[in-house]
Amino acid sequence: MAVFALWSAPRARSTAFFLSMAERGDMTVLHEPFCNLRDYGETDAGPRTFDSPLSLLAWLRDETQHMRVFLKDHPPAAYVRDVLADRRFLAEARHAFLIRRPEEIAASSYALYPGTNITAIGLERLCEVQAAVRDAGGRRFSCHRP
Repeated sequence: MAVFALWSAPRARSTAFFLSMAERGDMTVLHEPFCNLRDYGETDAGPRTFDSPLSLLAWLRDETQHMRVFLKDHPPAAYVRDVLADRRFLAEARHAFLIRRPEEIAASSYALYPGTNITAIGLERLCEVQAAVRDAGGRRFSCHRP
């Protein structure tokens, strides 16, 4: 599986990183496919459209051997269980976690959505995904703090 997944909380500046990956032009890029499923009921991946997290995960697992895929997403509460249950995806894809200082995420979120609460920021879900990757035998990664 040649899938690289970048997980982040909303307002963590991950879209800027996504855009730089898209500019490379040598891979299929998916911008928030799980969030799109939640918000719009479908998501596009190249020429294909998916209408469920299970069909998207199956494609990522089983049909991407001869291509490179980069996806950037925030693990949405609505579908995080499907991602966490797919141990093969968790073990075989490469995962990275982009974490901005929590106080900056909160300030940025609150500026856009004054009703934001700590749960909406999503850091707990990032921890769940990171633990699931580790538990599924995913590749080790290191943390860097500036």
